[in-house]
Amino acid sequence: MKKPNLSLYRIFRKMGVPREQVALKTNLYKDLGFDASDINILLFFIESRFNININEKEIGRLVTIGHTINFVEEKIDEYGNY
Repeated sequence: MKKPNLSLYRIFRKMGVPREQVALKTNLYKDLGFDASDINILLFFIESRFNININEKEIGRLVTIGHTINFVEEKIDEYGNY
């Protein structure tokens, strides 16, 4: 199965994240300054691109770009698509 890394990279770039800041350890809040609106936009892009649903309880797992990649991979496996 193809990993979603490239698609997530494109999502972060579309959101205005500089190329050099798209790294696994980059913290969405501390390093990128994401707020609730940014997270909602990110969720919209992820849910649309990967055809998955993310509930409010799961949002807390999205702390770094690496966490986000792992989370999306788990959801893709759960939904059996991509």
